[in-house]
Amino acid sequence: MIVTADEVRAWVAGGESLIVEFKGESRERLNDTDLVEAVACMANARGGVLLVGVEDDGSISGAQPRHGSYTDIRRVEAVVGNSTQPSCPVECAVVPIDGHQVVVIRVPEGRPITATNRGVYKHRLLDVHGNPQCLPFYPHEMQSRESSRGALDFSAMVVADATWEDLDPLEFERLRQSITRNGARADAALLTLSDVSLVKALGLGEGRDTVDRLRVAGLLLLGREESLRRLLPTHEVA
Repeated sequence: MIVTADEVRAWVAGGESLIVEFKGESRERLNDTDLVEAVACMANARGGVLLVGVEDDGSISGAQPRHGSYTDIRRVEAVVGNSTQPSCPVECAVVPIDGHQVVVIRVPEGRPITATNRGVYKHRLLDVHGNPQCLPFYPHEMQSRESSRGALDFSAMVVADATWEDLDPLEFERLRQSITRNGARADAALLTLSDVSLVKALGLGEGRDTVDRLRVAGLLLLGREESLRRLLPTHEVA
């Protein structure tokens, strides 16, 4: 990876953001654990660049050598790749600026949810003051993130507490009427199926002889009003 001093200066001048993070080493060298956590944090957001050797105030103090008297960028890349799950392929460069060296680590965007080998999940967010920070990445936030990038179909998720009794017979009748009205555009064979078979055929639930696991789509399409309020309180019709 080729990075110029002017590019680094531009990033520094722009300050820290969701895609730019400074890691100063004026007091002590950034250890591998913290380095990997910072990379995973950015990978779980929008990617970006990590500048090691730049203090929080934007002053360039320089990165300390990581491998004896120098920094081997290939070893840095290997440490990150071997310490993240799934492995995060970063690119590194050492850029001399004003007598100091800045280690630039470019983190790719669009990565799947990434953890460290220690099982740490973090993501980069703006706090209430607009300052970027790495915060714990909770399961419900992971689901939202994957859904927003098209990697997770929320409607296909199973609603753990939903049962067959949460479905409304009237909604089955409405569904069959809709199929009938659509005529050739709908599969007429669906009209011959029982309620259980209809749910399975449309992928709204699963089970062997009965339906014992209902999906979000099934509850939204066929659920009783009180069941929707209880099991999917944040549902919306648009």
